[in-house]
Amino acid sequence: MTTSHPVASYQTMPVLADVLAERARQDARFGRQDHPDGTGPDVVNPVSLAYCIGDALDDARQATDRALSRGTVTFADILTEEAFEALAETDPAQLRAELVQVAASAVCWIEALDRRAAALAAIEHADDCTGCDGPGVMPCAADEVRGGFAMRDGVPIKDLREGVSR
Repeated sequence: MTTSHPVASYQTMPVLADVLAERARQDARFGRQDHPDGTGPDVVNPVSLAYCIGDALDDARQATDRALSRGTVTFADILTEEAFEALAETDPAQLRAELVQVAASAVCWIEALDRRAAALAAIEHADDCTGCDGPGVMPCAADEVRGGFAMRDGVPIKDLREGVSR
């Protein structure tokens, strides 16, 4: 099936440039972000009872602010707030700016997922390994990477920043 709209055209490049510029602003403001995902079927939706977009935006902002103050913010919190900011806009120029922020936030999340996947792929056997299918094979080494540490069952087993086993 052919499409009359190419995936990447001369019109797409300025949009991607704006997303890239927004990612640079995010990094300058917040530094590298490595939040938990905050996804899954059992995760509580802070805006599930909102009647209108404005109420949902308020709920999303409050939930994100609470999570930030507790140090538990997730990418889902951030993207939800950004998405509702876009959905609440009526001015086309502001809507475009908000959608660029949504895209940049999604790119930031994807970058974090890719860093985690690369870190998991680089993990060697844990010092307490008693046998498995080979170096770096889960669950021998780790089941997640958090804060620069390879974790098994919520316990740090290797410092990936310095290569020191725990």
